Amino acid sequence: MNRKIMAALFVAAIACVTSAQPAKLNLSGTWERLSVSGYGNPGTETMTFVHNEPYLYLLYRIKDGAGERTLDLKGMIDGKPHKQEIDEQPAILIAQWEGKNFILDIKRERPTGYVHNRRKITFSNDGKVMTVERTQHSKEGTLLGTGAEKWERK
Repeated sequence: MNRKIMAALFVAAIACVTSAQPAKLNLSGTWERLSVSGYGNPGTETMTFVHNEPYLYLLYRIKDGAGERTLDLKGMIDGKPHKQEIDEQPAILIAQWEGKNFILDIKRERPTGYVHNRRKITFSNDGKVMTVERTQHSKEGTLLGTGAEKWERK
């Protein structure tokens, strides 16, 4: 084959691959947890995202037996740790895409001890439901528990 035909085929192949890759879902909006099984917080949880890829702002509200608290987090969806403070305690947000899954790690110190929750999030085709595999880890990285959650965009 001559070079012009090879170049045209290469450009066409790249265009097909590029157009076949799914666009990343915009997470913006308020998500309410509908259910939890296995390990997890039995209270109510709501996450409000402001998402402008790769930037992410998360307002995470929790209400349970320990009271009410709000985590105010920001960072980039780049798989890197983004240090910040929650209630004057150190915290880290790590967010990244792994294919179609969204990985959300929140690590933080609390007066009652260290918390590290990791969520592997899968979205429904219409983008209105999140199915979550949640794990909690110790500061040393030991797995403390696993659970499943279902969230709905409001």
